[in-house]
Amino acid sequence: MRYVNDSSLDTAYLPGDEIVKVMSETEYVESETLITNRFRNQLDSELNNINRVLTSDGFCMSFNLEDHLTLFKENSGLSEDFDSFKNGKKSEWTPLQGYNKDANVSAFPFRIFSGKKNSLVLLLVQSKNDEDASCSGADVGFKIYWHMPNEIPGSWHRYVMIPPQKSCNMIMKATRVSTSSDLKRYNPVQRRCYFDDEKELRFFKSYTKSH
Repeated sequence: MRYVNDSSLDTAYLPGDEIVKVMSETEYVESETLITNRFRNQLDSELNNINRVLTSDGFCMSFNLEDHLTLFKENSGLSEDFDSFKNGKKSEWTPLQGYNKDANVSAFPFRIFSGKKNSLVLLLVQSKNDEDASCSGADVGFKIYWHMPNEIPGSWHRYVMIPPQKSCNMIMKATRVSTSSDLKRYNPVQRRCYFDDEKELRFFKSYTKSH
């Protein structure tokens, strides 16, 4: 990203500590890109279930992402910079324990249920004026990333490319992997992995592979 200095008309690169601030102040209207958002046959015309978040690929509209109070540690310094992660929704789920015992079918983050009626339907629009080969390369259209509700979306996640003027149906096949608590008696070096409560991260509350 570059900006033009009005006094000298010279180009210069933004300092790292200003990138987030400038990107956050950029005018971007989600409803001009995401025309339709329907989940479980319910139309979300106000985009209440969508968060505009800043990622390594630029702006991303994320569905079912946890609130910044759940994602970030209080003293990480990120929660103030990443205001767009705020959605005010209380999470009733943790990776280790699953959903709370009293959580209903509408609990947040949303659960995955089978059947077409439980699908997420998106209608996305891209202006030809916004296409720039120097930014996207050969990729034209939209990248749909798959990530956990407690993970920040980014290029390190799997994604599906949706080309312009095309419809695409995707099926998520979930696999649950559980680990016996008996493995805790072994050193993390021996088992080559950490449990969530064994590794404290600088920015994130939850330890995951991508974090």
